[in-house]
Amino acid sequence: MDYNKSNIAVITLRNKVIALSRFVLVRYFPNIIPFYMITEFPKSGGTWLGQLLSSYFDIPFPRNTFPKFRKSIVHGHFLPAKSSGDIKKIFFLVRDGRD
Repeated sequence: MDYNKSNIAVITLRNKVIALSRFVLVRYFPNIIPFYMITEFPKSGGTWLGQLLSSYFDIPFPRNTFPKFRKSIVHGHFLPAKSSGDIKKIFFLVRDGRD
């Protein structure tokens, strides 16, 4: 694919909007939309864990798209706010970086 600067800027903006929408979903709507949350430090295996959980629970794991407004798995690199006590299904992935 031939990318020019404007295409890269559009893709970058789109990815930032999607990440922001996931953040808003986790922060403000945990009691409205049921979801499992995976949070991790980048490059620790969160996508792999999301794929495993998606297969196990037989629910969607939307990646690089807007979050689904139904039961799904949400992946992010942030912790929910203290006020988000309604999130009962959080998988916090910790990896030993020495390997």
